[in-house]
Amino acid sequence: MKLKIGTFNILNTSCRYEERKIELKRTLSELKCDIIGLQELNFQINPELFDLSTYTIKFVALPNPMLKSEPEFRIDGNGVLIKNDIEILEEHRLVYKNNLRVAQILKLQKQNQAFIFVNTHLDHLSESIREQQLRELMQALKPYYDYPIICTGDYNFLPEVNNYKLMSKEFISAYFQIHDKEPMITFPTGLYGPYADIESYGCFDYIWIRGAKAISAEVYRDCGNQQIWASDHYPVYGEIEFI
Repeated sequence: MKLKIGTFNILNTSCRYEERKIELKRTLSELKCDIIGLQELNFQINPELFDLSTYTIKFVALPNPMLKSEPEFRIDGNGVLIKNDIEILEEHRLVYKNNLRVAQILKLQKQNQAFIFVNTHLDHLSESIREQQLRELMQALKPYYDYPIICTGDYNFLPEVNNYKLMSKEFISAYFQIHDKEPMITFPTGLYGPYADIESYGCFDYIWIRGAKAISAEVYRDCGNQQIWASDHYPVYGEIEFI
C-alpha cells in the first residue's frame, strides 16, 4: 500500500496571515496528501484552510501556548490532517518533560494495514533540549517498532548535527532515501513581516520512516510568489510504501 505524506509548518496566524492564507489553502490542496503533519496551528485549527469534507483533523495543544502581546502571534499546537478513508485506531499525546512541546502519536489503518503516524515540533532554541525531546520521542515509539512508522515535523535541526544522526539510528529520512542528500533549504521562504525568522536557513523539516520505503520525496517550492508566501517554511512531501 502506498500513501502520499506531507509535513508543513504553517506559521499559525502570524506574519500577514490574512494575505497568505489564500496561498496556504491553495498549497494544501495542491499537495493532495493522504496524511499531512502540520505544525503551528491555532486552537480553532485554522478551519478555513482545510477541506473538512475530505479530511479529519486531529489537534494537540502545547502545554503552554506561545503568545506575544501582538494578537497575530501565537503558537497553540500541532495537527494531523487525515483523509476520511483512513481509520483512526488510537490517539496519544506525548508531552516532553520540559513541558514546552508535544508529539502526536496516532495508530491508523487503511486496507487492513495498521501503521503509526507521528507529528512533532521540537524546541527552536537549544540543541540539548531538542536532543532530550528526541530521545523521549524515540523511547515512546519503541513499543510500536513492529508497525511501519512515519514521523513528520519541524525538527529544528540541520542534517549535519548529532540529533540528525541520533534519529537516523532508527529511521531514515524519506528525502535522503530518494536523493542521497537532504534539501538545501526547507526554511525560510521569501516571506517577510512580523515574526518571520530570516536569520537562519537550512533543512529543518523531515519525513522519517521505519518499516517503509520512499517512492518519491520533494520540497514543494510553488507555495508563493514575490508578493506573498504561504508560510516561512516550505512543505516536504512524498509517496511512501510499506514493506
